[in-house]
Amino acid sequence: MRDALKSGRVTPKPAIERLDGDRVVFVDGTSVPADLIVWATGYRVSFPFLDDDLLAVKDNELPLWKRAIHPDLPRLFFVGLMQPVGAVMPLAEAQSVWISELLRGDYAPPSDAVVRKQSARDHAAYQRRFYASARHTMEVDFDHFLWDLSRERRRGAARARLTSRL
Repeated sequence: MRDALKSGRVTPKPAIERLDGDRVVFVDGTSVPADLIVWATGYRVSFPFLDDDLLAVKDNELPLWKRAIHPDLPRLFFVGLMQPVGAVMPLAEAQSVWISELLRGDYAPPSDAVVRKQSARDHAAYQRRFYASARHTMEVDFDHFLWDLSRERRRGAARARLTSRL
């Protein structure tokens, strides 16, 4: 990242004020077209550039299916929005591969009811397992997360193959 900053390939910008069509408007009044936003939240989960009616986070709680997809917003993806017991990069990479499979059509998600049931079950399990604090609302177990996502990717690939034959 330092090399990208030094070379000018990446330009740091101030906080996001709002989204305006395909443009991101910053608090300093500048704007740029964007099709990807990387938002580093630290331990405070917030998305001030998204309308609260679209996505509201209360007390750092944001139950996401496989820590990436909100059941009500299946085409908005959150990558790396977790705190693993272990490194986050391999988990974010696994999420990225999974999402790319979904976007290519090589992966088909289960029904909406199954997504909601799994999301609620996983969220409740993590709440029971990890310390109840705002800092730990995004906690996941590294090995279990990778195993579970890998299993879901295989299942989704099978669903996609079945759907493509119909």
